[in-house]
Amino acid sequence: MKRFVLAVVFAAIASHSPADVLYLHTPYSPAGLAPSSWVEPDDSDSDQYTWDAFTLASGGTVTQVKWRGGYQLGAPYGHVTGFVIGFWPSNSYGGEPDVLAHPVEYSVRGLAGESYVGTFNGIAMYEYTMNISPGFVAEPGIKYWIQIEGSQTTYPDWGLAWGVGGDGSNFRYIRGYHMFFNYSHDTTFSLIGTSPCTGAGVVQDPVGVGTCAAGSAEFLASGSGTGPLAYQWERETSPGSNEFVALSDGSTGSWDGGGPGVGAIVLGSDTDTLTISADSGNGLRLAPVHAVRYRCTISNGCGSASSVGALLSVCFADFNCDGGVNTLDVLGFLNAWSTQAEAGDFNHDGAVNTLDVLAFLNAWSTGC
Repeated sequence: MKRFVLAVVFAAIASHSPADVLYLHTPYSPAGLAPSSWVEPDDSDSDQYTWDAFTLASGGTVTQVKWRGGYQLGAPYGHVTGFVIGFWPSNSYGGEPDVLAHPVEYSVRGLAGESYVGTFNGIAMYEYTMNISPGFVAEPGIKYWIQIEGSQTTYPDWGLAWGVGGDGSNFRYIRGYHMFFNYSHDTTFSLIGTSPCTGAGVVQDPVGVGTCAAGSAEFLASGSGTGPLAYQWERETSPGSNEFVALSDGSTGSWDGGGPGVGAIVLGSDTDTLTISADSGNGLRLAPVHAVRYRCTISNGCGSASSVGALLSVCFADFNCDGGVNTLDVLGFLNAWSTQAEAGDFNHDGAVNTLDVLAFLNAWSTGC
């Protein structure tokens, strides 16, 4: 079987850091070999060619192949002089490679980084690595077949190590028989490269939330896209401005003006759930500056998207935070005002006086 080499011939293997393991077959125990080598350049009746199937559910671009193999006879006529790696489509019913098709092939001269890893079941095993460029693009959910073929000069005794992790079989052509066969055992190889990246999107927008000046509010957003996803909550700089800046966890004192009795705590600014609470531990309450829209920007390695802004509505008339505006709020406010409590400074001007009474009554009569 003559070879169709349709890609760049590499003179050496350059090392690099692969992005991701896209597919993997691990070594089988007890060890064995699936013969896959030929006598270059004229073929021989002892040549054998082995294919193994793989499918990438999400697709991806293969930029490096690693595999394990050894010599059935101990390489009495010498080690390999090179390798050809081919990616083949399936035939019409998917059970075999389409051997009449032209594969996408890559070749390397030399040993492909042959490295001894140990003797298993009496077979000396080696690991190999080959970088491929341009990478092989595997479509999502499509069954392909990989063929890793060693070249030898006198007698072809190299083979792929048995593996596990696939369908438990390999497909083989034996030149001397001029026949194809299905054999048991996967082969040991891994495909390294990059997965397709889907840009981040917003699946769930936050919705507006109402609370009282001494209460808290929670906003929730969720995203989609290739993980990991990063979340960053933002606040509107002023009501209706449609300008947003990033939030960070902790006190809002750096942006709420720090007026008398004013203060809140932010939690979850870099998660999918944002909480804004009155800083009750320090006797502080939410103020109009906190009653703006909040949104979440969701991002990953290939894009970002921002949610709609959700309004935090603060019902200042609900002084006692019982969920209703009634005379109990009047009594609660007057109690704070008469005792000169910080909450009695309703207009946050730094003094508890009749201006606070007027401001409270105005809010109370307006309601929420």
